[in-house]
Amino acid sequence: DEAAARTGMVLTSSGRVLTNNHVIDGATAIRVTDVGNHKTYSASVVGYDLSADVAICSCAAHLAWPGSRWATLPRCGWGTR
Repeated sequence: DEAAARTGMVLTSSGRVLTNNHVIDGATAIRVTDVGNHKTYSASVVGYDLSADVAICSCAAHLAWPGSRWATLPRCGWGTR
């Protein structure tokens, strides 16, 4: 088995995770690591978009992860923090 470390972000408190499609493409198993406690959980692909190179995974563990906060479009622009 070849393991690879990649990046992603938690979208929802129910465990939906956003990553790049090329990260999960061809994977036989997907695992999500909580960087806060270093525990690893199984995940499955919910959907993906090849042209946008994005994928949504669902973490099998029912965790109370905080979801990402999103800004409204008028309040943000390129490079806004």
